[in-house]
Amino acid sequence: MKNQNILIFLFFISGIFLTNCVIKSPLITFTQTQTAAEKQMIGEDRILEKDGWLISSVKNSSAGAEVWKKDFSGENYTLGDQNILMSLKALAYLAPEIRTWKEEGFLAEGLDGKLRINPAASEAGIKNELSKTEVKSRLESLISLTNEHRNKVVFSRFENDSSKEKSEHLKLTWYRLVEKGEYYEKSPGKWIRKE
Repeated sequence: MKNQNILIFLFFISGIFLTNCVIKSPLITFTQTQTAAEKQMIGEDRILEKDGWLISSVKNSSAGAEVWKKDFSGENYTLGDQNILMSLKALAYLAPEIRTWKEEGFLAEGLDGKLRINPAASEAGIKNELSKTEVKSRLESLISLTNEHRNKVVFSRFENDSSKEKSEHLKLTWYRLVEKGEYYEKSPGKWIRKE
């Protein structure tokens, strides 16, 4: 009986201490196509959460992997469509990094629909950062890749159609998507931040 009373007493004491105990789970981040490792490799997420948990994407699960590969393998498309699809996938993959660089003022959209290093870098307060070779080389490679894939999409869309108006309209798609706080070319040679 005495042992039973001691156990009940310990149970109530531990219950009192545990009721004030808060268990905090780590922040959960959902990604679309990039994994945390991919983001870290390209420099998007330099610091991963120390106590974070990584939950695998449904696309990579064993049940969904075969369907995903079958749907997006490109086997059902012609060669031209496969090239467009690859360019669109590349642009979608690069989009988060481009958005980050644009928000920081490093990149700007030109009137011709091409991505450029922001000529108004001194106004954006990033001139010192832009002088670093690793930053500049990453930006140049990102700009080269992006503009190359944008050109492929525009060219493939209008290779049989000689309409300049439609071609110019598509080229300006990215120019029209400039968001508040990003730099763009308002008129030839005049670069400003969108308000």
